[in-house]
Amino acid sequence: MPIYEYTCNDCGAATALRATVAEKTAGLAPLCQACGSTALRQQFRAAGLIGTRAGPAAAPLGAGGGCGPVGCGPAGC
Repeated sequence: MPIYEYTCNDCGAATALRATVAEKTAGLAPLCQACGSTALRQQFRAAGLIGTRAGPAAAPLGAGGGCGPVGCGPAGC
């Protein structure tokens, strides 16, 4: 079940909500857990992927051959 993350426009608190895709499509009405406001904006994050690295699609992302951060290289982070 996906976790949808929101930030409150009124107080700045972060709120996470678990809901099915069908519930999300039908329209969620999340409330801020800190102040009760309905003025929330959804946050989008990069999805974590688990798998093997093989073939041309597995080319290194960062200039150093790793994922990008300093000290990260082809052998891992």
